[in-house]
Amino acid sequence: MVGDKAYGKGVSDMKGGVVSMYLALSETKRPVEISLVPDEESGGIGTKYLTEVRKIRAKYVIIGDPSFPNIYIGHLGIIRGVIRLIEKQAHASKTKEGENAFINGAKLALEIQKIYGVKEVSLNLGGYTINSSDNDGVVPGEFVFSFYRSTLQKNESLAIHGRLKITSLSVSTRWKNSLDQYPI
Repeated sequence: MVGDKAYGKGVSDMKGGVVSMYLALSETKRPVEISLVPDEESGGIGTKYLTEVRKIRAKYVIIGDPSFPNIYIGHLGIIRGVIRLIEKQAHASKTKEGENAFINGAKLALEIQKIYGVKEVSLNLGGYTINSSDNDGVVPGEFVFSFYRSTLQKNESLAIHGRLKITSLSVSTRWKNSLDQYPI
């Protein structure tokens, strides 16, 4: 904070919420505890530590994430992981002998975007990618991309996993995945 302005990475997201909570609670006469964690978008390890190791329990919780203009009861969870496509690598001069994992990954990503790219929740595909080759003379036999989606319901990850499997079959690709859910 410099004067009445906040500066820094994420200031309009979590830091904005932190400043708002601090300013709102600075006038209260009742004891209030604020717990802050540094890993809001990367797995929630800080929150897990506070609840499991420090055994912090609260009668009421307000999550000060200013991402929405409305007040909600409950909180979004996330499902995240990687999708790994395994195809047949070939030399670029013989593309018909291979199966391009990157192309099939792109098709799968577009299908996932159609199914899960609804306005109510966030979806981010390809935050990071890994290709089995760093050579333009090779048809890539393996391609990996990340999957990050907020969830609305506690058991939604099972439904998402099943739909991903069906979607991958619709683009004729073999895939393995690693998806983790962080519950609501």
